[in-house]
Amino acid sequence: TVPRDDDRAIELFRRVAYEGEACQRRGAAFSNLGTILNERGDLTGAEEAYRNAIVWDPGSISGHYNLGLLKQNRGDIDGALASFRAAVKADPRFAQGSVNIGAILMDKHDVDAAETSFRAAMTVNPRLYQAHQGLGVCSINRANDAGKANEPVRALALWEKAAKHLSDAAARGDPDVGSLLDRVERKIVRAREATKSNGKTGS
Repeated sequence: TVPRDDDRAIELFRRVAYEGEACQRRGAAFSNLGTILNERGDLTGAEEAYRNAIVWDPGSISGHYNLGLLKQNRGDIDGALASFRAAVKADPRFAQGSVNIGAILMDKHDVDAAETSFRAAMTVNPRLYQAHQGLGVCSINRANDAGKANEPVRALALWEKAAKHLSDAAARGDPDVGSLLDRVERKIVRAREATKSNGKTGS
């Protein structure tokens, strides 16, 4: 491969960004400039470039999304959520944006809204393993709640649902889901035992 000349690329993108005529072209140039600056560790310059990308092209998916990642990395979670939502609003078929929204909503314990985002991502891109993993985690949360509420039958169904989603994630290349899937399968065994025990008690 030919090594990338970042200095020349930065010069080119800056020239197009600051001197170009078409708004969308300038927006794309600012977004590309932000990506290179981000890779170089110039986070302040990258953020300025992404914000300029959005100014020149309000529908810049990469501008909104990458700005969201910068916000998320510095701990501005609500700001990141707003940026990811803006990216998905610009293009509802941007599945990765929906996954990021779902992950933040899960951290906020809004399981219903998170599941909606993960399902939107899966509908757009059924091969996106992060969406399947996210749905699995949603089911895990609900299974835990059902267990705490002493609803063994419901808990079992939710653990099995979680295992199905996590298996789908593994089949689509998720490199990290194996240990979580093993834990869920152990939960299924216990849930089945609890269901049988509960049935005997109630008979």
